[in-house]
Amino acid sequence: MSILHTSLFQMMYKGKEEYTPGNPPDYVARRARGSAMPVREKKGISVVRYDKDGVRGEFLRSGKNSSKYIVFCVHGGGFVAGSAKEKREWGYWMVEEGGYNVFANDYRLAPEHPFPCGAEDCLAAYRMLLNNHEADHICLVGDSAGGNLVLSLVLQARDANLPLPKCVVAMSPCVQFDQRFPSFDNNVESDCMLGSSFLQEVGEVYLQSKPENFKNPYAAPLYGDLSAYPPTYLVVSDSECLYDDSVHMAEALKRAGRECTLDVYHNLMHVFPTITVLPESKPALKKIKAFIDGQFGR
Repeated sequence: MSILHTSLFQMMYKGKEEYTPGNPPDYVARRARGSAMPVREKKGISVVRYDKDGVRGEFLRSGKNSSKYIVFCVHGGGFVAGSAKEKREWGYWMVEEGGYNVFANDYRLAPEHPFPCGAEDCLAAYRMLLNNHEADHICLVGDSAGGNLVLSLVLQARDANLPLPKCVVAMSPCVQFDQRFPSFDNNVESDCMLGSSFLQEVGEVYLQSKPENFKNPYAAPLYGDLSAYPPTYLVVSDSECLYDDSVHMAEALKRAGRECTLDVYHNLMHVFPTITVLPESKPALKKIKAFIDGQFGR
């Protein structure tokens, strides 16, 4: 493990917060801290804000890339935080090293906008992308809560009779919230971001403790009809709380007869591939690019 990974892990672990019912965190302040973090400009990559018809986000483009293809990136943040801006370094990597232009959306966040707001916003953004791109030229990519949202987006698109994207990449997605899989307890000390109360927080803040939401496939894609799913690539570390979610999702997709690759890394932090400065992210990023290239026939 690199010195950088160890240092970042320790820093994040010290700042890890547990959710306390009746005394929730200040989500507005958390978002403000994230938004205040400086983000560099990247030579040769344009960043253009988009805000129209309820779809908000940003396009990242390079003149070197084909305009034919687009990667739709959905950020994580536990459904309560995060933004396209905060994931821009990951977007830069996809544009420059991956070779694909990107649209990263800013979906509505809980608790002000609980389920299904974020999921609906992702569907609206996908509809927007279909105006200028063939579905076979769109790849969905998401991390953590964003991984949940891209997996559920496939089900929403199918139910709306929209053409499905060519492929999906989900990094450490959460795929259900009513079962406490063993990795939540086994890995609580080795996960520097998610705490033991994560399921409860999502259940109360995002799903509003409504029983019907916990089994809704747009919130819990593990419970969806996966029979029409496009090829899917799942990336996870065996030391994080959401490890079992990826394992169960991969098994469900394979039971449905769908193409799914589960790539498991050892003892690395939650959504490590999105932290592109980490040496440990490089092999995972290369594999993600190879998967997308292969699906697009490039």
